[in-house]
Amino acid sequence: MTLTQLFIFPSMVSLSEQLELLERLTPAELQPIFHSADLSVVNGDITENTISPLQIEQVRQLQLNILHAPLQYSRRLIVIANIELASLPAQNALLKLLEEPPAHAQLLATTSDLSGVLETVQSRSQVIQLTRGEVISEELPLDDELRQLLQTYPAKTLTLTQVFKLSEEYKDRPQALSLLTAVAAFLHSRLRAHPSPKLVQQLQAALSALQQLEKNANVRLVIEQFFFQFVPTKS
Repeated sequence: MTLTQLFIFPSMVSLSEQLELLERLTPAELQPIFHSADLSVVNGDITENTISPLQIEQVRQLQLNILHAPLQYSRRLIVIANIELASLPAQNALLKLLEEPPAHAQLLATTSDLSGVLETVQSRSQVIQLTRGEVISEELPLDDELRQLLQTYPAKTLTLTQVFKLSEEYKDRPQALSLLTAVAAFLHSRLRAHPSPKLVQQLQAALSALQQLEKNANVRLVIEQFFFQFVPTKS
């Protein structure tokens, strides 16, 4: 059985979030590797929390580096983030490595757009489709004021000024995705404990907003549209 795994995320997430999710989905005996020198992210900077498109030069370097024995554990974990962004030459250069990685190495590739991943790459990987429920973590941080809003609305509401402030604060797509994912997780948790049509409507709105962001909709407009529902209408 191949050791290469290709995780399909239902939405774009940052590198740090990807690593947290991969750790959670990895067998318990391998999880400590995520906090050791035996974890390598080929095309990402963990300190800066950034991902760059994989280039063929990085693949060639990986073909050499992957032969090195683990430093702390019996296995090395090699992460290739957002493989759909890789150039076609880079994806083609990966094929042999994906099919026959060294026994001490396990490759973990991620994507949020399977259509951008070559079929030959897919066929050499164990493809794991993640649901939104698996990706959403109920432990994601949520601002106390927003948490109170979601808990007490309509007792607590927002003003238009507050909505526009939120759209300015979360104007960057990764931040907006993190915010709405945290909101969806919180609403999902509340819905399970206290089912109500209001919570269903709010959760559907959060999931719809996430889908719009995944389709590259204007970030500020998506944030504003979601939070407008918490602005009281004039009678």
